[in-house]
Amino acid sequence: MTSRHYVPHEQVAFEYKLDAWRFFVRNSSMNFVVDAHQHFWTYGTYQTSWMEVPPYAGDPAFQALRRSFQAADLTPELKVSGVHYTVTIEAAHSPTENETLLANARAHDWIAGVVGWVPLEDPNKVERVLDSRADDAALVGVRHLINIEPDPDWIIRPNVLRGLQVLAARRLTFDYGILPRHLEHVPLIARRVPELRIVIDHLGKPPMPPKNSSLGVHCLRGPPRCRMFSQKYPASTLATLMRGRPQTSRRI
Repeated sequence: MTSRHYVPHEQVAFEYKLDAWRFFVRNSSMNFVVDAHQHFWTYGTYQTSWMEVPPYAGDPAFQALRRSFQAADLTPELKVSGVHYTVTIEAAHSPTENETLLANARAHDWIAGVVGWVPLEDPNKVERVLDSRADDAALVGVRHLINIEPDPDWIIRPNVLRGLQVLAARRLTFDYGILPRHLEHVPLIARRVPELRIVIDHLGKPPMPPKNSSLGVHCLRGPPRCRMFSQKYPASTLATLMRGRPQTSRRI
């Protein structure tokens, strides 16, 4: 007996829409504006648990973020700002986050991709989680908040590096959610996993400069093959998607 893999009609329609969008972008002379890093969360749930641990717990600078943010809040902002598409980034280390964000992507045409979460410290679980999402074309990358790990060298543990190799083999990007002290590991990761595409979130969260002064950014020295794409500080800034294959992810 031949087994059949059932794919829901909604998923087929979503993948068709996504393929059509990619073809249009790659063959269009138009430029698109993409918010390459935005979040959804329901405040007080697992999605905002990171606010209650160092270095964020008790920080008054995060008071404005202590509320829920959903697609209905963002839609009018996109129209006012002239933003065409967004990439939604995970906000919590939970497998539930993947389904929540992918459901949003299926419901809203302007979500071009999802950066989810997997347990990188367990490569076998990484394989299983990604296998379970193999039919979700919107999943374009993975993020882990290195900055809330007690061990500052967590990312270069052998088992975590093996987890990153799984991402590279599947051509998924890795969003590196870090603080400035974690930047020193980026060249090592690039050498150990040379095929991995690394996105440095928020330029490593450098200290904000005084008002009316410029923010100096120092380049990292790394292997010649290593390309590092970063977002401007702070979060949810806009990047122009030029003609051709964008660099925010492999699949957009």
